[in-house]
Amino acid sequence: MSPSPKQRDFLESLLFGRMYPEGFEPPEDLDALTPREASNIISLLVKQPYKAIDLGIPDGRYAVPAGKVDGRIAFRFYYVKTSEKGTQFMLRLYGAPGDFRRERMDKPLQVTIAQKIATDPALFSQMFGKELGSCGVCGSPLTDPESIERGIGPICLRKSGW
Repeated sequence: MSPSPKQRDFLESLLFGRMYPEGFEPPEDLDALTPREASNIISLLVKQPYKAIDLGIPDGRYAVPAGKVDGRIAFRFYYVKTSEKGTQFMLRLYGAPGDFRRERMDKPLQVTIAQKIATDPALFSQMFGKELGSCGVCGSPLTDPESIERGIGPICLRKSGW
């Protein structure tokens, strides 16, 4: 019997995003594991620190199109930050500016979204600002008509070089 699909997905995420303890060799075929073996590896890896991952995009806020709802483009919103240790991470944002709830994302999904944003970070940051009325870099409310149109405030525009 092999691991459950949920167990397998979680294990893949841990193998991608966590450091390996000394002497640990990742399994070559996850489907060859028993559920108990998968559980033991999961228990080992959840205690390990995250791998340092550079998402390759500037810190800031981004809106990524996620399809259409009632003929209008629907967006998903993300926040990218570099930790004090120099590791980048991405959170999914829900709710309204000033009252966002933040949701952790697994490393493979962060990398996938970051690759899309990396094609034009300025555009995705500006979409955040235009859609929500908050600066796509720092998140402050936009009040100036030019900044609202651009989606980024004047100070962040100078700092980002966009």
